[in-house]
Amino acid sequence: YEEKARKLQTFQDGEELFGLPKTEYPELQQTQHDLHLLSQLYTLYTSCTKSVEGYLLLPVRKLNVTLPNVTKELEHFDERIQGLPKLLWKYPAYKEMKETVDNLTSILPLVRMLINPAMRPRHWQEVMVITQTVLEITSPTFSVKDLLDANLQKHQHSLHDICQAAQLELQTEEKLQEVSGEWERSALSFINFKNTGPIILDVNKTRLLAQSLDEFQVALHTLLNSQHSVPFREPINQLLAKFVSFLDLLDVWLHVQHTWWYVGVVFSGDDISTQLPQEAKRFRNVNTAYVALMQDAFTLRYVMMVHEQRDGMFHTLLELREQVNLSSECGRVAVCFSMPFSDSCVFWAVGNMSEVPHWVPGLEAGCVSAALLRVRHGPARVTFLEFGPERLAAAAAGPLRLRALVGCRQADRVGHGGAVAGRRIPRVPLRDQLRTSCRTDAR
Repeated sequence: YEEKARKLQTFQDGEELFGLPKTEYPELQQTQHDLHLLSQLYTLYTSCTKSVEGYLLLPVRKLNVTLPNVTKELEHFDERIQGLPKLLWKYPAYKEMKETVDNLTSILPLVRMLINPAMRPRHWQEVMVITQTVLEITSPTFSVKDLLDANLQKHQHSLHDICQAAQLELQTEEKLQEVSGEWERSALSFINFKNTGPIILDVNKTRLLAQSLDEFQVALHTLLNSQHSVPFREPINQLLAKFVSFLDLLDVWLHVQHTWWYVGVVFSGDDISTQLPQEAKRFRNVNTAYVALMQDAFTLRYVMMVHEQRDGMFHTLLELREQVNLSSECGRVAVCFSMPFSDSCVFWAVGNMSEVPHWVPGLEAGCVSAALLRVRHGPARVTFLEFGPERLAAAAAGPLRLRALVGCRQADRVGHGGAVAGRRIPRVPLRDQLRTSCRTDAR
């Protein structure tokens, strides 16, 4: 055609030179028109084929970056294909090119879902089972062509369900990681106590920490009840067990700390320590062990690190709780009967053992007798008797000493062999009890 086109141009130039009419060659003109159309088709075909081959060889692990550009280029090719003259639609090249672009465009949404970071090896295993293919997902040469060869379109609905489940499992995994991160970052707060350093838990911050752990427990239970938590149930249960055991440790820890602090105040005076030498010695041992334990805990500080030592700390705290409770019972009773209180407080301490007020926590009925019998130079026997209304009225008439209120006669106190008779007061609300302030001497 090019040779004939040159001859045609030469003939037309000669006819124009000699003023001859131009001769028409319709077959040659039609050929020129057809060649122009085919040039458009095959130029686009060549460009599209080359680009698609490059897309198919793209590594799947890099598609997250390149996929947006691929999508735009495929849309551009589709527009150019649609813009070709209809005379070209019958050519095999056109049909092949359009089919290739359409197939790749339709498969891109599935590819986009499969390259989602939520997809894990377990999900790819399900994909291979459904498509009955073997995909080398860990190979650096794993490409888009491998996905196309797996006939993904035939299993579009099943693959969509797998990808959706993977996305929901990713949310569960992220929530679990968030809770685990908070667990690792959480730390205990200590405050200084006298000259011994930071050996006391900050109660307010510790309660906030316990509240946060409770909230995380609720979140983990919610995750555990989800149908998408199956792959994470073991780590969720392990983390829940850590929360539960650490909260149990905190409960015992705060109880021991509160009792230790209270008993420390009681035995700080020489008077009570002299009256209860055995209990004072027991508390000194408890105090030494408690301070050493708190210093170790302050060194660890982080909740996760403290929990790693949880078994040893919990065992030690249980032993301290037992010992400090023994000292606490005696110390509280000694406080009630050796320090100045109003008569209403004394009536509470002596007459209402089953309803313990807030200032003597843990004081139980019967412990008064046992504690008084251990007081140095104290009574050998303690008896509680009924307290009649007339005696209560007499007590309300003016300030009295505890010795008179509990019915103790001076003649009954004969060294260590005497007897003390204590009279029990009927239960009367605190606001209705005696309000007259008086100094008492329980010794």
